[in-house]
Formats: sequence, C-alpha cells, structure tokens
Amino acid sequence: MTTIVHGSSSTAHVSSSYAPTTEESYVTEKEPQDLCIVDPEELKVLCESLVDFQNPVDNDFDLRDELIAQRWENFFERLHGPVYEALVRDLFKHAECDDLYITSHVLGSMIAITKKSISDLLGMTFLDEECVYGKDNKSKFVRSDIHKAIFKNLSPQKKDFKNVELQNKLRIWHKIILNYINPRASFVDNFNVNQKYMLYYLQSHHKMNLQSIMFQYLKDTIKSTIICVIQSKKTKNYIPFGRLLSDIFIENGLVEFLSTEGKYAEDLVPLFGELFNIKTLKHMTMVTHYQIDPQLPPSDLAQRRTHVANYPSFCKKDNPEEIVPYMDLIEKA
Repeated sequence: MTTIVHGSSSTAHVSSSYAPTTEESYVTEKEPQDLCIVDPEELKVLCESLVDFQNPVDNDFDLRDELIAQRWENFFERLHGPVYEALVRDLFKHAECDDLYITSHVLGSMIAITKKSISDLLGMTFLDEECVYGKDNKSKFVRSDIHKAIFKNLSPQKKDFKNVELQNKLRIWHKIILNYINPRASFVDNFNVNQKYMLYYLQSHHKMNLQSIMFQYLKDTIKSTIICVIQSKKTKNYIPFGRLLSDIFIENGLVEFLSTEGKYAEDLVPLFGELFNIKTLKHMTMVTHYQIDPQLPPSDLAQRRTHVANYPSFCKKDNPEEIVPYMDLIEKA
C-alpha cells in the first residue's frame, strides 16, 4: 500500500543510506529537501497511454497470448487516465530511495512508494517472480539461448542488434517495453540485458514481476538525478511513469483534495499520452497499410475508473502514530 500525509511539521523522509527501522524519528523528523540536481521543469514527463491490443489483432498482429500469460491486463487497462505533470515534477524534485522505499513530498505531503504499493495499485499478486535486473549480459545463456530465441538470422559473430532483427511480434513488444515498462524519452534501437530477458520471458511465457521491474527502473532514474549519489552514467532527462504516479495521486485522494482547495487548479491540468495501435506499427514500418482502421477511445474514457479497494486514503493532517506501524508493515511484506 501507499500512504500520504498532508502537512509539513511531521513529514517522512528516507535517507539513501537508510537501514530498516521502526523508530518514529525515521518517519517524522525531516522536512522535504530539494535533491534533484536537474531543474525538474527541464525534465520531460513521460505520459503512458492506452494500448489498443484489439486493433493489431484485427490486422494480424496478436499480442494477447503474452499479455495474458504475464497477467498484465490490469496494468494496461489503467493507462487511459490523465497525467498530472506538475504533481509528478514535484514528486521527482524531492524524491530519494533505498532498497525498500521511494519517498518524496508532493505539495508538502509525504508519499512512500514500494513494490507492494505498485502491486496493490495494479491488482497484482505480490509474488517472487523474475525481476530481470542484475543479469549478466555476457553470460553464455544470453549469448546462446536468448539471442537464438529472440533474434532472426543469428550468426555466431553477431554482437550488436537492432530492433528490426527481432522476431516480428517481439519487435512490437520491444516498442511497448520502451514506452511503458522501461520508458525512454526517445526510442533507442538497441538492447540492454534487462530488455533481452524481458523479451525472452515474454516469448516463453515465463512470468515476470512487473512491480519489481517498474520499482527498480523508477529508483534507478531517481538515483541518476540525486545530488548525493555519484553515478558514472549520464543524468536522465526525463521522468518515467507519469501515468502510474498520477494514478497513485488519484487513488489516495490527493487529486480530489487539491481540486476542492481551489488554489491548485494549475497543478491539476491533465495531460494524455499518444495511443498505441496499428498506426504505431505502420510508423515502425512493420505494415505498409492496415485492413481495419483503429477506433478512437470513447470521449469519457479518461473519467472511467476502477477504484482500488482499501487503498490508503490521503489524510489532511499528520498522524505519526498511524504512519509508523504502516511503514513497519510494508517493510515486512
């Protein structure tokens, strides 16, 4: 679950060197800090949007076997709502993380995100499935089994691969991964080991732990922008999962609370991402024409919501006595 507490006198904070504890000081002592070395206003908020799985089926590209095998239906069904760019930027401005938590403040309100909170939001069972992170790109299994399974016309000397060399259906899934699961600000026509494993598991129907993959990716992106974390890689120029984070703000009641306040109207301007359908495949040159045109989603689709039962509500006042047991609970989950 995710909790959020409004107010500034007793707000939660998790340091990057945090060792798990249930002491009240861990949750309540520190104020929000500006930790991002980049001005969040200069970062692009990535807006996930609806994937139309039926339209490619109508045009002989059926992705439903992999979708159902991974139990990802609910994840993609939740991508039709708005993205609140200002709230996402404010979260990223103050965000930090450790192995268990991503914590931040949004307009002075503390928020904690865990693998379990993502799991609850997406209606997924919290299982010890494959996370795909931490794999060796040079291992024999990658160079032999995975490469042979996912790429076409593989030669023993081949080292670098492009999207067009993937099996046809995996070309589409690679695009979906780079838009929704490991999102980038622009399409990258090469592969890291995490993406290779994801494609291999999609093809073999080996179940992946989506909540862990997304949590790790969000955490890695935050780490690349935190002042106190030394990174050899370049700082990211985007904020991933704008839709996922906005969904949290909606489910815990923050958006509703801010809308009743009246003074936050400019922070609640909704954005929507681009639809993924057969036109996307034409842009990828996978098809030159299509038999059935994609249909636009209903005009009221963004207002249709499947609310998450028992999702922790936004609270207007700090209540440290309730926060501490909760943090202890999710630590043990």
